[in-house]
Amino acid sequence: MILNTINLVHKLKPLILLLLFMSSSFIFSQSKISIEGLVYDIYAYPVPYSSIGISKKNIGASATEDGSFSFFVSKKELMDTLKVSSIGFETYKISVQDFIKLKDKKIVLKDKITELKEISIQSSKTIVKNALKKLKTNTLSSKHTLGMLYRRWSVEDEICRFFIEQYIDVVDRGPSSSIYGFKIRHNRTSSDYRFVKNLQNKTLIAVYGVE
Repeated sequence: MILNTINLVHKLKPLILLLLFMSSSFIFSQSKISIEGLVYDIYAYPVPYSSIGISKKNIGASATEDGSFSFFVSKKELMDTLKVSSIGFETYKISVQDFIKLKDKKIVLKDKITELKEISIQSSKTIVKNALKKLKTNTLSSKHTLGMLYRRWSVEDEICRFFIEQYIDVVDRGPSSSIYGFKIRHNRTSSDYRFVKNLQNKTLIAVYGVE
């Protein structure tokens, strides 16, 4: 008796699975609503890869190359807003319930017109002059300290006879004002030789800001 029951279950197993699949499909079809349509522009050309979705919810899809789209929503989303957007077009909005009632599911996107503000073209000389006039406004004007590395040397017969190197702190208020003061922090000097030729050179190696 038990063996006969087991054999019967094995024989009916494909039928049971089929019935379960059909019932689950029926339940799913009853709880889900299909949203299908086409996206075109005002010239009746499809708008490929446009974005279609429910506002403020992670539900939606992207249009195919021919502008068609399809996805499912539940009854909870019937009162939500369906948004269709694409670069260069104005966003199309309609309630999900109203979209379902439409006989023609073709959405037409309007071109988004971008208006440029008035611009003025100036010569490079005018730009430089205006920059110099606003130098105090556009640059650092509060009192601050700059650290500088300064070097100076003298040459006689292609031989360096004198060399000095200094690290200096300079109190400054930017290019629009003069230097307030300075302080030599470190000094390195070679021997002081007398020389006939006076080919002196000096250079500012580096400048770094110190608050």
